[in-house]
Amino acid sequence: MENNFSPIGARASFTQRIIGARLVANAAVRKTAEHFAAAKSKLTEVALVLRPSPSNAIPTGLRSRWLILPVTIASLFLGGCASMSNHSSGFLDNYTQLKPDPKDSHRLVYERTDWKKAGYTSVLIEPAVVRLTPDDQNKISAKEVADLAAYSDKAMAKAFAKEWKIVTVAEPGTLRIRSAITGVDTSNPALNVVTSLVICPVDNGGASVEYEIRDATSGEQLVALAGFTNATPLEGLWAYTRFGQAHYAIDHWSVELRKIVRPTVTKIAAK
Repeated sequence: MENNFSPIGARASFTQRIIGARLVANAAVRKTAEHFAAAKSKLTEVALVLRPSPSNAIPTGLRSRWLILPVTIASLFLGGCASMSNHSSGFLDNYTQLKPDPKDSHRLVYERTDWKKAGYTSVLIEPAVVRLTPDDQNKISAKEVADLAAYSDKAMAKAFAKEWKIVTVAEPGTLRIRSAITGVDTSNPALNVVTSLVICPVDNGGASVEYEIRDATSGEQLVALAGFTNATPLEGLWAYTRFGQAHYAIDHWSVELRKIVRPTVTKIAAK
């Protein structure tokens, strides 16, 4: 059989492929540069409009268009803030004993005054439940509900693991922790990425929770806590995922519960 293979032809073909790949890459780079240039041009236009000058001065009492900026930012914050609040979900047996915390308007607290915190060295964490309002239920899927509950379980274990032994069966000196997610508001990551180029994330989420701690042996209620968080841009990267700021709220309130029951004499759990 005649062999038509030519080393010179193969090298030429290979060289042509390399050149073609470089041309495609260069075109992509130019296209990306054009996009960045267009974005930069738009931002420059915004900056020029907002920059005070005789030609764009507002003759109706406002001396500079810079005075519009705080109003604009405020309206964005108000329009994109979560709307969580404390409400009776039915998870707790008694809501009348919950009292406002003078140091934190976002939480209601009950704590039995005579319980001996230092006598407890382990915790039994029951799986979290999700009790959402009909409006909140329409925002998220069944899988997302299950994921939120699982995240809450991990957050609670993380909050307590350093100073208490985590157990699955009650033993002497065990606290039983019950938790419920009673509200959730999601973020819009795509919108927050865009608005961050000019101002900051403006579509913020949050969550509300209810917690209860009982003596694992007697069943007596020792602590109850209801809290909510409406996140702000100050939470940073949490705003760039759909449930990031809801997760932030769950982490925060898990730690707040731990602070209430921290023993006077710290006992490090045996590993």
